[in-house]
Order: sequence, then C-alpha cells, then structure tokens
Amino acid sequence: MLWGGDQDTDWDRDDGLPTIISIATHVGLSGVPVFGSDIAGYSSFAAPATTKELFLRWDALAALQPVMRTHHGSSECANWSFDRDAETLAHHRRWASVHVRLLPLFRALTKEAVASGLPLVRHPWLVEPDHPPLWAPHADLFFLGDDLLVAPVVTEGATTRTLDLPGEGWWPLLGQSPIQAKPGPDGLVALEASAPVTELPAFVRPGAVLPLTRQVVDSFYGATEPGITDRSDLEGLTLALYPDTAGALAPQEVAGVTIEATNLSPTTDLTKATWDGSSLPACTASSPTPPCATPAGALLPGPGTLSAGTATITLTGTPDATPIELALAGRAFGTLANPTPMTNLTPDIPPPCE
Repeated sequence: MLWGGDQDTDWDRDDGLPTIISIATHVGLSGVPVFGSDIAGYSSFAAPATTKELFLRWDALAALQPVMRTHHGSSECANWSFDRDAETLAHHRRWASVHVRLLPLFRALTKEAVASGLPLVRHPWLVEPDHPPLWAPHADLFFLGDDLLVAPVVTEGATTRTLDLPGEGWWPLLGQSPIQAKPGPDGLVALEASAPVTELPAFVRPGAVLPLTRQVVDSFYGATEPGITDRSDLEGLTLALYPDTAGALAPQEVAGVTIEATNLSPTTDLTKATWDGSSLPACTASSPTPPCATPAGALLPGPGTLSAGTATITLTGTPDATPIELALAGRAFGTLANPTPMTNLTPDIPPPCE
C-alpha cells in the first residue's frame, strides 16, 4: 500500500486535505491498489496546527479509504487529535466503526485488485468515463469500487457540497431513501448535498448490494485481553440493499451468495417478512437463532426466499459466512447512520502536553 506523504495540516490544495483525493485516485491509475493517509495531516512547519473541524472532515474521508490511520503529526502538542474532547472521540468511534463494517467490501475489492489490477479507490474516469464533470479538475470525488461514490467536503466552514451523480436513483450510503431528482440532458443529476461537519456525502449506485460485517470489533489484528473483540468474534454478514428505481436488484454475487430482488421500496419492512413461507419471530438475546427479525431487517440462516409485502428477495449459492442479515440501505448501519452530536468546533481545551 501507499500513503499520501506528509500532508500539511490545512485545507490548501497545494498539500492539504484536498490532495488526499487526487493522490489516491492517481496512484490507483498508476497501479497502486491500496491507499491511506495521515488523518488531519502531518506537517505543520509552514501550516497552522490541525483544527477540530479539519480532523472531523479528514477522519470521515479516511473511513471510506482502505487504510484509516491517525497520526499526532509534527506538532503533537498543538494538533487536534481523535481523543482531544468527547465529541471528537465519539465522531472517531462512529466513523472507525463504519470502516470496520465495510471490511467485507474492502476484502472483495482487494481480491478484485489482485485479479485485475483495479484499485480499491478509483478515479471517476475509471468508473464513469462518459461523464467528464465527475473527473474534471477539482471535482473532489472518488469511487470506492464501482458502486460507492464519495464526495468529501474539503472547504473550511462549508456545510453543503455540490456534485453530480451519474443518473437517477442513487442512495445516500447512510440514508433510508434514494435521491429524488431527475437527470439533465447530460445524464447527470446536479445535487447540493447537506454536509454537517460530522457527515460525509457518499452515495450508492441504484441496484447495488454492499457486504458488511454484522458486528463492530475492537481490533483487526488479534486480541488477548478479556473483553476486547477481534475478527474471530465476527459472525455472519449483513447485506445492505440499495434497489434501483424499479425496486429491483439484478442477480449479482456478493460474498459468495447470489442475490436478486423485485418490488423493493424505501418503505419495505423486512422485519415483517416471511422466510420460505413462514413469518419471522423477533430475534432476542435468548432466541437469536435465524430466521428471525432484527431491528434493521431479517436475519437468515442461508439461501432461500424472503417475501415482504409485494417484495421478493432470493438468495442462492454458498455464502462466505452465515447467518446473513438483509437490511435496506442505511438501516443496515443501525445507529451509525445517526449524525454525531457536535456543539462546539472551537472549544478551549488545553493541549494534553501543556
């Protein structure tokens, strides 16, 4: 993997936050499949120290790249860090948890990189070569794989983000309904996305399915302390469903299972579905055995057919792991879809080493 170098701890296009997008996408074009950066930059020799706002923006961006790495930087005492105050720690915990949930997607894209050379973080030209506005200079966009379009906020003080989406029906990654806008003559949907300081505009292609872990664990690298979880504690998969404008998922293989669906809508209630003709009881701590209904959707023992109202979802094949939870769009992320509370971007908190 490659990391972005010692970025300045600022918003400048010369060597600050925006360069993380251009470096990631262009080294991907050059054959480097895995990329990461020092969250909130490193070099403060000619730049101001990292601010809380810069940390929050960079942190969320890094969660949707393969390597999510914090660093104290060259001005360890002055730079804002992930644990400087309770709000920042809660923000970092949330986006680090999103990063953990995306592990099956990162794994699948890594296998694709080995087989084809395609990078995990993709220049928009690789994915949408017929839509130049997406890959124009300073478009500030990247794709994670082919189906997840990420539009980070790289301007200090901004709380909205303008971008173009290639066609209609795209879903906010953490949202519960698709974008309701029609494309113009160029096939693009012009969007001004709300982007509070803790949020990252990210959009999923209509018809896509994202594989997620079902749980958030403390470590990817093994743990021996009691109460600290690692990858060995992961059980099963969650498949986040983002149907197209017709409510369909075309047959596709995700994490070893082939899934297809019809008549899904944002209001489809998978918690009240039937599985191979039988109603789903609620999953409980004392009775967690699938098939059963979770707060987000339906937990299934393996391949079969799920029906919810007029919607039908069919699973076939041999999944990478079981049980399999099915959930619509942002519901798959549970409470991680909720914005992090943020009250003060300039708190008067002394650096920890003074």
